[in-house]
Amino acid sequence: MKLEDIKKMKERGEVFPGTYDHIFKSVIEDDNLKDYTAFIVQSTIGRPIDIDSIIFINPEYTKDNILDKGNTTDVLMLVNGGDRIALEMNKTNNNELIKRNRSHLFEGMVKTINVSFKDGINHYFIQICFDNFSLKNKLISTYKLTDLEDGLVDEENENFVKYRINLVKIYKKYYTLDEELTRFEKALAILSFNKVKDLRKISEGDEMLMRVVKKIEELTDDPEMVQYIDVERGMELGRKEDIQIAAEKAAKKAAKKAAKEAAKEATIKTEKKTKIETARKMLKDNLDIDSISKYTGLSKEEIKKL
Repeated sequence: MKLEDIKKMKERGEVFPGTYDHIFKSVIEDDNLKDYTAFIVQSTIGRPIDIDSIIFINPEYTKDNILDKGNTTDVLMLVNGGDRIALEMNKTNNNELIKRNRSHLFEGMVKTINVSFKDGINHYFIQICFDNFSLKNKLISTYKLTDLEDGLVDEENENFVKYRINLVKIYKKYYTLDEELTRFEKALAILSFNKVKDLRKISEGDEMLMRVVKKIEELTDDPEMVQYIDVERGMELGRKEDIQIAAEKAAKKAAKKAAKEAAKEATIKTEKKTKIETARKMLKDNLDIDSISKYTGLSKEEIKKL
């Protein structure tokens, strides 16, 4: 991203939204914003989180390991002395994303089971996906998972749960329906909105939310963060190009198959026409139907209709 692009973005009164992994991670893992992180998590899962117990246990992204970020959970938290919570920011919806989140989910479940066995305590593992797209017309969708092999649902087990937060629903509520947001919805909106005036408006009078907005504005002004965003956008473009190339290959393959089938069908029709013409000549020469059928491959019923 060129300096001119940054300048124009700021002139439009915009910031880098929290849908970018590096903005998201920088906000969620900020020690001065742990109350914000705890508030979002508690409001989502309905369980108390001891702010002082929060430990972030996955590595920081650097310019050297940024290309490996898809192999790790965006944010992994250890809370309340042993419970694990994974936070995933999903900017786009694609098969790669689904596989990645599922892999992180089951990896977290296995680790939690091992720790629970070692500690003699039933710890829980929770994955919270912040979706910048809409799968269901609900703010929060809940999935309770208990079977590592096939993901069977057991309503009695609360140890392994996945939550999906629909950020698009909040966007529509604020911009389309022009409805007042709850404090929880405002906290989530801050992660997806990019207009400074709107971020300041929804956080006005709320000291915690105002700190988060200030952090996002500071990150947008950080030259190093711009480098991270550049790489992330490049990776997104690469994925889009890969999808486009795959689509083009699939289209060519389908076209080739269709052409092959069309040619085959044309050949069959031509052969059929030749057989019929040959049969008609044989009939004119008074050959019996059995012989005509034998030499042309036509059925007796077909020959009788000629």
